[in-house]
Amino acid sequence: MFAAGLWTAVPKGDEFLIHVAKPRFTESSPHGRLLADLHLRPLHFHDPARLRPETANWAWHRIWHRI
Repeated sequence: MFAAGLWTAVPKGDEFLIHVAKPRFTESSPHGRLLADLHLRPLHFHDPARLRPETANWAWHRIWHRI
């Protein structure tokens, strides 16, 4: 879904907020968990993870997918 441009993240302060391209798709789930429900919520990384995406890469992703 990320590679297809259906969601990305935007830096805000020390965290990233999830941005979902809600007008670009419809979704349903038998489990009640929808990607659209994550819109504007913080993106969390696993504590031991040392690698984080560079801000410039997120910006490129948003421009490339017009999110």
